[in-house]
Amino acid sequence: MNIIVFFREPIAGQVKTRLGQKIGYSKAAKIYERLLYYNFDLIYAINKLKLNIFPYIAEKPSSEFAHQFEEKYSKINIQMGIDLGERMNHALEMTHIKIPIPTVIIGSDYLDLNEEIIFASATALSKSEVVIGPAKDGGYYLIGLNKPNPLVFLNRTWSHERVFKEQRDVCIKLGLSIQLLSEGNDLDTDHDLKTLAFQNPSLFKKILK
Repeated sequence: MNIIVFFREPIAGQVKTRLGQKIGYSKAAKIYERLLYYNFDLIYAINKLKLNIFPYIAEKPSSEFAHQFEEKYSKINIQMGIDLGERMNHALEMTHIKIPIPTVIIGSDYLDLNEEIIFASATALSKSEVVIGPAKDGGYYLIGLNKPNPLVFLNRTWSHERVFKEQRDVCIKLGLSIQLLSEGNDLDTDHDLKTLAFQNPSLFKKILK
């Protein structure tokens, strides 16, 4: 299975700005950076499932960040497109050209990422055309397709509380078979941090180091 990870360079004031308004932009960026590397380490450590990993950054990174990241992980790809839908569709198409097998996209700030989620998405795509992991804020933390389909992503609106429901409905209207994963949390607000501290204190301590 291919796995695309969407992320940003952890620059204060440019990542997790909602969280930064509450705890400070520098601290918010540091927390995002910790979670970013935690999730990449987790994905690259999965050996039981053959994964082809494609990091996709939102905009061209600084040379220092790119060097450090690529030295530890792999080559950074640049997201292309006006909105999130275009960016996801482009990443899926480019990845499918390289390795034409089922592909999932996840965000780097997903708090509940683990091996089980990755395995569950692979299993879902062996039975269905689409897999979606809904987030508790109304969006989704993961989406996967057996093959690219621009109609799934293009001409859509984003960043609202009905993104998951609209995405599911679009897939249904297109006649695509869907499987859903368990609901999860993204890192966006100080409430999300408090939830993490309660549900996963060990991870909370790691990203606050």
